[in-house]
Amino acid sequence: MCADAHRRTGGRFAAWHSGVFDPSGLVKGWAVERAAVLLREAGAEHVCLNGGGDVQVYGGPWRVGITHPLRPGSCAAVVESPGGPLGIATSGPGERGRHIVDPRTGAPLSGDLASLTVTSPSLTEADMLATAAYCMGAEARGWLGALPGVAAFAVMPDGQTWTTGNG
Repeated sequence: MCADAHRRTGGRFAAWHSGVFDPSGLVKGWAVERAAVLLREAGAEHVCLNGGGDVQVYGGPWRVGITHPLRPGSCAAVVESPGGPLGIATSGPGERGRHIVDPRTGAPLSGDLASLTVTSPSLTEADMLATAAYCMGAEARGWLGALPGVAAFAVMPDGQTWTTGNG
């Protein structure tokens, strides 16, 4: 899955860092999505599972708040899901500091975006796309906008926002 993500993102998603395999940009979303699927298979009709701020929902309706990266304690947007499935993943330095590394340079990213939230039916996909697109900076808007079934919401460092798609 990591090799496929690397190929699909033009190398903006990478599971290798400093010569060490680190699939964390994909594994968290996959694990949360898989756990939600297991709950569905066990008979749960309505599932909302949060793993470190990334969310997979089934059933619904659900409303998921997106934390504002520049105004701690406030909401930048609300994602609504009338029935799911829907994965919602946010990338950026807001919660964990500058932890996303540009796979091309090995350096932490410093910021065309304050945060980037991506939605897709699959949290595995949304998480991977959010990480890769965050690495793209200004290029992310056009790239994400061309992907079917994907929507994005970004907060810029000056507080302005942009959106793509309708998920």
